[in-house]
Formats: sequence, structure tokens, C-alpha cells
Amino acid sequence: MASLNPDLPDRGAPDLPPVADIAEGVCRGDRALLSRTLTLTESTRPDHRRVARDVLDRCLPDAGGAERIAVTGVPGVGKSTFIEALGTRLVKDGGRLAVLTIDPSSERSGGAILGDKTRMSELAAHDRAFVRPSPTGGTLGGVAAATRESILLCEAAGFDTVFVETVGV
Repeated sequence: MASLNPDLPDRGAPDLPPVADIAEGVCRGDRALLSRTLTLTESTRPDHRRVARDVLDRCLPDAGGAERIAVTGVPGVGKSTFIEALGTRLVKDGGRLAVLTIDPSSERSGGAILGDKTRMSELAAHDRAFVRPSPTGGTLGGVAAATRESILLCEAAGFDTVFVETVGV
């Protein structure tokens, strides 16, 4: 995407750490590296997808074993409210919870609109919860193209429950 300010110098994307370091960080539960890796899995750039695939390959032995719960329904039915209530209870009981919210894509940027994360503010602030909005990217069916990979990465990061909230269907 071209800069809104043509006088602003293009600094390019920040350099990525080596794949081994990213994978080690994800498996250690480093939220910043997990977020960055999820962004790479959602990217349409082939170089990003390659790095994401290599990280996932290294993390697969640590994935699996989490409870996977999908929540779906029409817009406004209370999916986010339900997840925040149940998720808050789970983390207060000592669980580690990842919530992958599939949001409509912004027509301008292609990214997630972030509505669901703002509706789960209490849960998102908890240190044992990770709430990540992901854009549909035009994918039909209520989930994003990289949802499976995102679930596996969250499991590798040590989350014992992974909620997937579909875009309202």
C-alpha cells in the first residue's frame, strides 16, 4: 500500500529474527513473537508464508492437546459476550486461553476491523489470555484461511483452551 504521505521515507518491514529464534519464542509463550507469527500466517506475501510455515513445522511437536471450541452464530447473538464470560472464568481458574476472533476485513487495509477484541476488554487484559482478531481476507465460511495454523501456533505457545469465534454467519 502506498504511503498516505508521499514525503515519508519507506523504511520497509523490520527484519525478522531467525526462524529458530521465532519458533523457540513461540513455544516459550512469547506473545510478541506469537502475534508476529500469526501476522505472517495471514500475509499474502510468499516470503512471509514461507517463514510462517517453517516456524509452524518447528512448533508442531509442541502443538495439540488443547481444547478447541468454535463459537458461531448470527451477528449480535452474543458470541463475544459468551466467550468473555466463559473465558474469564477459565483464566480465573488457572487456565491459559487463546481467543481467535475472525473479523470482517477492512476494505481499505485488508486487516481485521477489531470489533470483537474491544468487546472482550476484561478478558483481553488478563495475563493468561490472548485475544487475537484475524481478518477473513475474503474467505467464506466464517473462518480465515490461516485459522488452522493459528490454532496450532497457540497450542504450541502453551494455551490449553483455544476459542475460535467465527465472523457472524
